[in-house]
Amino acid sequence: QLSDLLRGEVMNHEAASDFEINKAVERKELIKLIRMNRSSGVTESEEDIRKWTPAITTDYCNDPAAMWPIIEKNHISIEFIDGYGWTAGAEYKATEPVSCYSKPLRAAAIVYLMMEGEK
Repeated sequence: QLSDLLRGEVMNHEAASDFEINKAVERKELIKLIRMNRSSGVTESEEDIRKWTPAITTDYCNDPAAMWPIIEKNHISIEFIDGYGWTAGAEYKATEPVSCYSKPLRAAAIVYLMMEGEK
């Protein structure tokens, strides 16, 4: 599943590990950065993406400082529903809320990846 993730292919977000979710978010953010800085000469090729991917993965599933700017920029909401758990959702096309019982940031990261997959 990690090899699919590194190629940017669709993955089962709910079944993915935190590491896989973190790598997928990191890849999406890196591609956005590359697109914003076209004049740098860096391309969206697999070689450039691998070259510019940090050796240490940011922990979007557990670090509010890393995930909150993405949550805010993409208008993702997080809510705890008693008896159900943490849910995250966004009013973007047909994105459905995702529940991740004990990890609200992971739920938000999954919603972000769902949104980015639809673009």
